[in-house]
Amino acid sequence: MTSTLGSAAFRADYGVRHAYLAGALPSAVTSVELCLRLGTSGLLGFYGAEHMPLAAVDAALDELRGTPFGMELPAAHEADLVDRYLDAGVRFVDATGYTAVTPDLLRYRFSAGPRQLLVNVASPAAAEPFLRPLPPGAGLPVDVLGLPVATDIAVLGGNVAHLLALVRMRDRFGSPTRIGYGGGLGTPEGVAAAFLLGADFVVAGSVNHPTPEAGATDEARDALAALDVSSGSPVGAFNHDVRGTPLADWRNRHVDVLADHLMAGAARILAGSR
Repeated sequence: MTSTLGSAAFRADYGVRHAYLAGALPSAVTSVELCLRLGTSGLLGFYGAEHMPLAAVDAALDELRGTPFGMELPAAHEADLVDRYLDAGVRFVDATGYTAVTPDLLRYRFSAGPRQLLVNVASPAAAEPFLRPLPPGAGLPVDVLGLPVATDIAVLGGNVAHLLALVRMRDRFGSPTRIGYGGGLGTPEGVAAAFLLGADFVVAGSVNHPTPEAGATDEARDALAALDVSSGSPVGAFNHDVRGTPLADWRNRHVDVLADHLMAGAARILAGSR
């Protein structure tokens, strides 16, 4: 049932069984182990490269080779990372902190080979440069002119009005870019609402922090797993949703199990069977 949620083209392009991604959390909170677990279960996560030494990024690329995975491309460090990602054949990139299209971003997006470029934005206005078709004179081959820079855009921050506005903007441009929603997703109800409002895919963020595969200490995971819905956080909402079940213990919250819980629950809600 979950295979019908979101964009079929998105699932095909990312090679995933759900229209769902584990978005990058900096300092390798979305760790090599987390990406490996997702990649071997038909899902995909982005290694959190921001604030990580280049040697650690290189090691992560070596460990992840051969398994479906994505890499974070923080705007502040793109010059150090784009060549590494191209050399390693990275097909999926999560671009964070960008306010404008840059030459390195264009170089990654339009280098040879199929590549998916997910750009995270906080508002529709911030998304527009990545959604507009490339104009003549962009210094790129003729066959890519008219294409948008981003194959996918995720609006973060938990504002559904931004999602609705971004879907309308995409449709007005006639762009093939898929629109996703992230930030604030911690329950099946939230995921269901995102798809109902027109999201092509969803991006899970901090809810993946208190999982066995995350790059975090047990003390941090214990503290996060103790949050309640009153905290206003996605993690607190998830904790409230799974109280009294095996997933109440973060040690059972493997990232693929968590993804299946959110997506299967959303599918049941949208089917009216919950």
